[in-house]
Amino acid sequence: MEVPDKKNLKQAEEEWIRQMFSGTIHNIGNVITVARLAVNELEEASKEKEDVLAVILNELLPPLKEHKDNGTLSSFLSEGAGGAEYIDSVIELLNHQKTLLITEQQEIVGALNGKLDHITEIVELQQRLVSGIGKEDFLSIKSMVKDALKMMNEALLRHVVDLEEDYIDELDVEIDGSMVIQVFINIFKNAIEAFDEGSINDRKMKIVVQREKGTKTVACRISDNGPGIAPEHLDKIFNYGYTTKISEQYGRGVGLHFCKQTLEKYGIEMAVESELGKGTCFVIYFPIRQGGLTAIK
Repeated sequence: MEVPDKKNLKQAEEEWIRQMFSGTIHNIGNVITVARLAVNELEEASKEKEDVLAVILNELLPPLKEHKDNGTLSSFLSEGAGGAEYIDSVIELLNHQKTLLITEQQEIVGALNGKLDHITEIVELQQRLVSGIGKEDFLSIKSMVKDALKMMNEALLRHVVDLEEDYIDELDVEIDGSMVIQVFINIFKNAIEAFDEGSINDRKMKIVVQREKGTKTVACRISDNGPGIAPEHLDKIFNYGYTTKISEQYGRGVGLHFCKQTLEKYGIEMAVESELGKGTCFVIYFPIRQGGLTAIK
């Protein structure tokens, strides 16, 4: 793997940290967008309520006022065709609309509260990740993947990615969890960007954590059915500054380099498997050993 000089390395590290913070802001922005849609639905529900009131005020009540002014209200309600049921119909309409609107508004407000809770969750998680940088603790692979998915949840939903998770085996890892979570986030982000650039419609991503047969490692495989990576690019994918992305907005070839470098500090290997037109799979091999890493039965 190509290694940059110290000056470029420092700049790249700063860029990676900047991307981590900007990624959090982007994730919060995704949630806010969905929350704003919920508010719009609430406003539409209010407009519908106004429309119903307009029908009652402009169509149903005027005949009553006319009969009242003419002194025929009593006979209209008791003797006129349908008059006896007129008030009951108005009351029934109001009660029905009230029930309908309350249900709709409760659902919308519930969804809105859920999104606001998710924003709080993302902020709290990001604060924990930032404060945890450089600190090592025992964390399970599953918990780190789940934290990364929380950060990327709205992006995965917005880009309509069908996610499948299978945690067959587990492992507790003594590691800087903040940085490993960022590794997972980077992989998820790359998959979404590949879907977009490859114009993939039926988007699928699968996460499998399972012990490798005949080895002392637990592998975390993150695969997608994106456009894939050409063979001539595979051996360069982790090189500093190397990227296969068409749009500059998607990165500068820094993320995967530091993902691999971060993991290698803990004796964890990262590899990529890909077939053009069929998809890509990033594999992270966590070694099972006493002292640093402990398997969970």
